[in-house]
Amino acid sequence: MPRGIIIVGAPGVGKTTLGRELARQLGFLHFDTDEYHWRQDTEVPFTILRPREERAAHLMHDISMHPRFVMSGSMWNIRERFTPLFELAVFLEAPVEVCAERVYSREFARWGDRILHRRHKKHRRKCRMGCAMLF
Repeated sequence: MPRGIIIVGAPGVGKTTLGRELARQLGFLHFDTDEYHWRQDTEVPFTILRPREERAAHLMHDISMHPRFVMSGSMWNIRERFTPLFELAVFLEAPVEVCAERVYSREFARWGDRILHRRHKKHRRKCRMGCAMLF
């Protein structure tokens, strides 16, 4: 059975950055749940969610092929089947303003001028809500 570490926290807190680096240093594979949440076959990426069961099946298939892994991201609605695989959970937090700026910067780099001011406010709200949730 594969064993892993999960890194959770609000959007923009640094889960993926830490997860990649930790996996690199430990010689583990890194899995980012964002890569499983969104369908990749859409004209505009990150716009259509995969169904929950499809997400869980793809992720379980991929991690089952590796004895050790680091996972970063949210698993709230699929966590039950994965929780027994984690030996350690790391909860990251940062000030809401830092999270919001990171998310805004990341999305602006990805999407350019399509990111509107109101979207920035939406992410600030998501960061506030996300800080209270583990996974």
